Amino acid sequence: MDTEVYYKRSTDGGATWGPDVHVTITAGPQGLPSVAVVSDYVHVTWADFTLIGNSEIYYGRSTDGGATWETPTQISYGAGYSSSPSITAYESDIHIAWQDSRFAWYNNEIFYRHSSDDGVTWGNESRLTEDTTFSNAPSIGVSANYVHVVWEEMRDGNFEIYYKRSTDYGQTWGQDIRLTDDTGESHYPSLAVSGSNVHIVWIDNRDGNEEIYYKNSIDNGTTWSADTRLTDNMNASQNASLAVCGEKVHVVWQDDRHTNWEIYYKRNPTGNTYVDEYENARVLQLNLVVSPNPFSERTTFIINSRSMTINGVLNIYSATGRLVESFRLTPDALRTTVTWDGTDQANRSLPSGIYFVQLSADDYVKTKKVLLIR
Repeated sequence: MDTEVYYKRSTDGGATWGPDVHVTITAGPQGLPSVAVVSDYVHVTWADFTLIGNSEIYYGRSTDGGATWETPTQISYGAGYSSSPSITAYESDIHIAWQDSRFAWYNNEIFYRHSSDDGVTWGNESRLTEDTTFSNAPSIGVSANYVHVVWEEMRDGNFEIYYKRSTDYGQTWGQDIRLTDDTGESHYPSLAVSGSNVHIVWIDNRDGNEEIYYKNSIDNGTTWSADTRLTDNMNASQNASLAVCGEKVHVVWQDDRHTNWEIYYKRNPTGNTYVDEYENARVLQLNLVVSPNPFSERTTFIINSRSMTINGVLNIYSATGRLVESFRLTPDALRTTVTWDGTDQANRSLPSGIYFVQLSADDYVKTKKVLLIR
């Protein structure tokens, strides 16, 4: 029997649950799903194992809180196994990372793709790692323009946890940073991001048995704390998953300390420091979508608000920073659309290139990149 990906939701904080919803559509086996949610948009990615010897990553979304689902989109196009996808979302920016053996079965690498329009269109596949051994099990997180990825890799002779980040929405990436350094093996990291706080947990057997370890960064991954051991028992603790809400950091994992596998949980009630709740609320109130992107004749800027009428301005700048067009937003609706045909304020046709659209509303500013192709 083939496995499939299903979804269900609760609209009352988990007290009751709706029916199972079938997300995948192909006849072959599907698995290893990952989910991200922004307002009413639910984004899911998974691995499709239909073709023998060639699994691929797929993406599906719901724009109505999971009630209905659109036709899935293929994300990876390698000749080997694409597996273990991880997805994250911030406003209309969707990021997916996965492990890929397109170069050799013994040489998994981490690949990445980004959508800036809620999953409608996707950029090219990007290779994030380059080593002769296994790079496995990525976990990805995002806050505004910062995108963070962790994974396990055995370039040093045993598996260690590595990290890298992008500061420009995934366009370019910094160097690989080794986060663990011990004689044991470190596996299966899980990452969560809140503002400038980056948290990770992983499995580590440096103590002779598998335990859950944790570390964090409060400056967007620039510096990192020491390792903290979260579990302490004679049996195995595995498959930790991490989440952050407000000041609280939550961890769940499976544990066989009582001779059978059970699910355990713990939290740090003040572990997510320097949380700006006002800024987080403002970020969730306004959403800017650019579609299509790239474009040749015209593109549409869609501004959505969850709870306030939109009062501001939409400016378009050239790559050199010159203001080429400006649109005043009328404060009479929760949703505003603006169409731009690639001309400047004097109605002159602009050349092909990268432009920046900036939404300014009260104290909120959001900038996105748009590509004009003549």
